[in-house]
Amino acid sequence: MGGAVAVAHAPPPPRPTHKTTPNPPPQQTLGPNTAWVIDLCIFLQCFAACIVYQGIIGDMLMSLLGLTGLVPASLLTRMNCIVGATASVMLPLSLPSDLSFLSFTSLLGAVAVLYTSVFVGLRAFDGSYAVGGALAAAAPVAPAFLNAPTWACSAKAFVLVSNLGLSFVAHYNAPRYFNELEENTEARWGALVRSSFGILSLVYAFTMLCGHATFGDSSKSNILLNYAENDVLAIGARVASAVSILFGFPLCSCGMIDSLQSVARSKGLGAVGGASARPVVAALLIAATMVLSIIFVDIGLVVGVAGALIGSFLVYIAPPVISLLAQKGLPPAEKFGKAEMYVVHLLPIMGVALAALGVTMTCKEYLG
Repeated sequence: MGGAVAVAHAPPPPRPTHKTTPNPPPQQTLGPNTAWVIDLCIFLQCFAACIVYQGIIGDMLMSLLGLTGLVPASLLTRMNCIVGATASVMLPLSLPSDLSFLSFTSLLGAVAVLYTSVFVGLRAFDGSYAVGGALAAAAPVAPAFLNAPTWACSAKAFVLVSNLGLSFVAHYNAPRYFNELEENTEARWGALVRSSFGILSLVYAFTMLCGHATFGDSSKSNILLNYAENDVLAIGARVASAVSILFGFPLCSCGMIDSLQSVARSKGLGAVGGASARPVVAALLIAATMVLSIIFVDIGLVVGVAGALIGSFLVYIAPPVISLLAQKGLPPAEKFGKAEMYVVHLLPIMGVALAALGVTMTCKEYLG
């Protein structure tokens, strides 16, 4: 909810022109000398998200290719799957700065998410993985419900809150989305943000609860790894997720590349921030995230720490601060009301608290 409020109340960018940059609000309100801090945080968040994306692709491809029998067992490793997918698809798709050719992936991604959510719900209700269920014996790990009842609440809930910090982050693309929205009035923008975040919240909650109801303590960070290799519907979910992530990866990697080049330009490193340097910067960054995705086998640690630190800053701290600074010089009729002022003052405080608790509990969960 806090993320939706922050996006909805972000100061609207100027109408698009050939000179419009993708991130004018920080530059307008923070000034050119400090706006690079936002770009740096965006870079770190996108960098972490790329690691997660590549890790998921490795898991999905390893499972799917294993079913075909076309790849020798000695070559079918998570590392080889990540390297192959990165070199053949993810890097080439990330090189162009104009991603309009990927506009179809929005619908593809929505269909993939909805299918996966429905599948997880179906398996929670049909009992296939319960004791004596049709697929229980084939599951990689048996369900267990000793330590984490579905409706229990403990300090570990802050691990979930950290994950949400990454799950709901689209703030760095808000100006671009606003400019591309037809009839982009502030009222229509606010309605779009609230409805989108609301739908996502329901889908996330439903999938999370159904996945935990099926596997409990045995639930993996990537829940699709819990399902049997011969589960036909699970195969469909893995295919849908893999295709969606492959073609959705450039949306995140380009945010990573653009933000780092923006930092470089603001620091006078024109050779790094120039258009001619983009292919080299892209290759080096994606190679770095590829290596880290191979090292971090469990994506939960990356999601938790990145969501707690950078996600909290981008979702709960930066947008309210920018919005407050943007209030200066506005006529009284256009300024925030009392309720909105309370929200934008409380969000940064909440962000700092969530970041501290999230990092602490995530490290305790995954590192012991």
